[in-house]
Amino acid sequence: MALPYPTLPGDVDRAVADDFAVVLRLLDHLENVAGDRRTLADQLVHRYTSLSAGLEQVVFPAFKEHAAVDDAMSAQHSAKERLAVIEAAEPGEAEFEQALLRLIEGTRLHAAEVEGDLLPALRASGANLRALGDDYLAARRHAPSHAHPDAPTSPGASKIVAAVTSVIDGLLDRSSGRVERLATDASGLLDHDAQRVVDAFANLQPRPLDTLTPEEAREQPTFRNAVSVAAPDPAERRTIAGVPTLLFRPAGVETVLPVVVFAHGGGGVVGAAANTSAQALCDQLDCLVVSVDYRLAPEHPFPAGHDDVRAVLEWVLVNAGELGGDPARVIAAGESMGANLVASAAAASEPKPVAQLLLTPLTTATQDTPSMYDSADAALLDRPTLDWFLTHFFADPADALDPRFALLEAPAEMLAAMPPTHVVTAERDPLRDQGELFAARLAEAGVPTTLSRYTGVPHAFFGLGADVQASVQAQLDAAGVLRPYLGS
Repeated sequence: MALPYPTLPGDVDRAVADDFAVVLRLLDHLENVAGDRRTLADQLVHRYTSLSAGLEQVVFPAFKEHAAVDDAMSAQHSAKERLAVIEAAEPGEAEFEQALLRLIEGTRLHAAEVEGDLLPALRASGANLRALGDDYLAARRHAPSHAHPDAPTSPGASKIVAAVTSVIDGLLDRSSGRVERLATDASGLLDHDAQRVVDAFANLQPRPLDTLTPEEAREQPTFRNAVSVAAPDPAERRTIAGVPTLLFRPAGVETVLPVVVFAHGGGGVVGAAANTSAQALCDQLDCLVVSVDYRLAPEHPFPAGHDDVRAVLEWVLVNAGELGGDPARVIAAGESMGANLVASAAAASEPKPVAQLLLTPLTTATQDTPSMYDSADAALLDRPTLDWFLTHFFADPADALDPRFALLEAPAEMLAAMPPTHVVTAERDPLRDQGELFAARLAEAGVPTTLSRYTGVPHAFFGLGADVQASVQAQLDAAGVLRPYLGS
């Protein structure tokens, strides 16, 4: 049976497509003279050299013979020469602009050749795409971050040289402040508030998640470390249906409370139940929030997190009174991957929550929506990082087809079983379109559905509080939509 996705998480051809999408989008910004062009140029060099390492060490050697490989290797070398010029010159200088124009033209042709010819041939060859994907990720992890056009391109020599130059490049980047420039969003597409927070996050020198192990990623600073909103202080920890949870209660409210069962984001790999979005819902709705500390992959791959959220939601829908909550006034809410978990749980649960809130939701593993290109390079969640999450989330890549995860492709009868839904999306987010397409599918299935898109903000902006006005507005808007479902 033909798969509905051209690739699956972790496949080498998917990883190459992700990297090319980022490179091409950065070239778009530079061509359109948009954003901070010096920072964009630095990001372009870093991304392109990483892509080159993966192609030279893994993809090209996978072909015993193919007429296009020599041309593709030549194109890679030409790109490195132009990147070296772009790195040495300044935007506006003739050398920079001429090298950029040649690079744009060459890269668009090169990407079309690789994605239109070489990668389909690799898929058709019967090669183990997941194993090659692991090798590709390893090559990128140890790639240099500066252009080295004179470095050898043979697989063995490239790997040795990259191991040495990547260390030297890393030291130079940290001493020059380039690490911060590589971590920010230089597109000019964020609003002032969001840009300030993203820049503050970049100053913490986070490393790209797709170059880390899950354990290393969990030690990284998070986006919320860059804002003034205080870390939430849960009222208590409690195990519900065998699952750890944190409970947030509004101050000074003694009555029986409506309840929000909340699942945090983090791609199912990182993230914590002590979450500012959970606290915001507690404050805005004067409700009890049960934040689920569900199991994380890769230690506990799909469907472990889905099972945990469903177990907690079904328990609360019957037993909320034991927590001081009202089982007749329960909302399911989640952010990013957490939105996927709660929507799947709400569809299957009996009884049903009165409504659900999906914040910048992940609803499919497909890559073919416009936002997967126009926000391919977005800070906080770009396409390579998204695939890094999914690669670790599924023990078997084919599980990405399971309707409990692939909500956008789920049967209409499953969608029709969901409660009234409010969907929140962010303009500068590769997940934007899949959230909005999912809202449209819910409406088609007869589910009362509302949708709000917020401009100039990145993925997972909802919990940023007063630092970002759009975050405050999104919280107020969501509370306004949900309050009627909570009654008195």
